[in-house]
Amino acid sequence: MLLCLLINLLIAREKSFYTAIAAIICMQPTTSKSYQVGRGRIIGTVLGAAVGFIVLELVAFMSFYEQWGYILVVPVSIAVIIYLFNVLGQTDGLVIACVVFSSIALDFDRQIGDTIWYVVNRVVETGVGVSVAMLVNHFFFPRKETAPPPEEPAN
Repeated sequence: MLLCLLINLLIAREKSFYTAIAAIICMQPTTSKSYQVGRGRIIGTVLGAAVGFIVLELVAFMSFYEQWGYILVVPVSIAVIIYLFNVLGQTDGLVIACVVFSSIALDFDRQIGDTIWYVVNRVVETGVGVSVAMLVNHFFFPRKETAPPPEEPAN
């Protein structure tokens, strides 16, 4: 977390939340587990943000969205995200994809023009946090997965 906060300070980012959270979540007991969680986190963020952006672009033409349309659009979009993850055979990033999508689709204060920057920032911030976690895990805590002990034959 310290490295994420320093990076954000050095590049004059106002907020460090998503970078720090990504790093915390991706710090795992082993480097390979860190990589797996980080990969899922990035895939989930990208996919959730992309679907959120597409939905907001489409609903920009529906004046009823802010009042009632989201009641149908958001659950259907979540179902699409779940379907996409199942088709891709990738379940590691499913939850974060739904969270990122919801943070985009249910934020009525953001304008469509701001959404693309929100999406880009979320993906970059997540990428920085994941990268920091993987580098720290690799260089400072390089634990490898150990094979389980062989099972004793049954008598």
